[in-house]
Amino acid sequence: MFSLSSNYGYFLVVDLHHTEFLTIGLVNLSKEVVRNYRVDFPKDGTLEDLLSIIDEGYVQLKQGMHGKVLCLLVCVSAVYNQQTKMILQSSNPILERVNLAMHLREHFPSIPILIENDANLVAYSQNEPCNSNNNHLLFVFFTQGIGLGIIIDGKLYRGANGFAGELGHLQVSGVDTVCDKCGQVGCLRTVAPLASIARDLGETALLRSLGSQAYCEHLIEQSSVDKVVLERIHLTAEKIGVLLAELFDILNPNQIILGGNNWKLFPMMSQTIKESCRGVSNLAREVDVQISFLHHSCNELIFKGASEKGFRYIIETDTPFENFLTL
Repeated sequence: MFSLSSNYGYFLVVDLHHTEFLTIGLVNLSKEVVRNYRVDFPKDGTLEDLLSIIDEGYVQLKQGMHGKVLCLLVCVSAVYNQQTKMILQSSNPILERVNLAMHLREHFPSIPILIENDANLVAYSQNEPCNSNNNHLLFVFFTQGIGLGIIIDGKLYRGANGFAGELGHLQVSGVDTVCDKCGQVGCLRTVAPLASIARDLGETALLRSLGSQAYCEHLIEQSSVDKVVLERIHLTAEKIGVLLAELFDILNPNQIILGGNNWKLFPMMSQTIKESCRGVSNLAREVDVQISFLHHSCNELIFKGASEKGFRYIIETDTPFENFLTL
């Protein structure tokens, strides 16, 4: 039996779930973010620009630090093909059909490089191996789109190619908006994410200028005086509830957790979401399905999940200590 100091080693985490900026940080073995900083990414930025920013970010983060970098983990808002190592359906076009791990290997040749979908990482953030209550867990993650992290028997479920959990293009009834990604009508991503609410209210520019959290506060304030705003938020909650009912009937989880950039709206939406879910699914009513809402930033969830994934990788692969990168 042995233990390591929480600051013996760190996970270098790069969060690329947002298209307009990225966050780079060092997370210790206690899943605490020791250092991090955010960098705006130019609209006309290239893959080479991205790699340079990550390089420069690492140089800044390691100043005055001691210990080892155990691995590099990169969060992407995209489908990640585990076999080909290609990123697909990326929210950031410069990553589309790119083997990012191969490019990063040139900059970080001696440590493991792990690429992971954002919804999968936030599911890791809630999956504690010793807690049997989350052995069957679904995490619905809202950002610019919608992803699903699936934990079955305590392990992340990826599907045959790593595509499991893509929810954004599921068809929902009563929605006639054309999806700007696939061109189809009625995709879930046209009604459920925060960006879809802003679009329908004619406030896309306001969302971009305020940021997600300030925009949620704006919606909460407006909903008390503007019926249109209140009804639009209610529509989102109703459609999310229907989604959860369908997911429960198919996968029968212990619990369903919701999180993402719309978390400040959860107090307004939670009751409608639960009622909608239980109204659609007889089985969800039968067992009183546990639906919970996390009031944490996307970045916080992603960093915690990345450290959990990194720690499991180190243990499961028995990576030699000499392979770690000294700060």
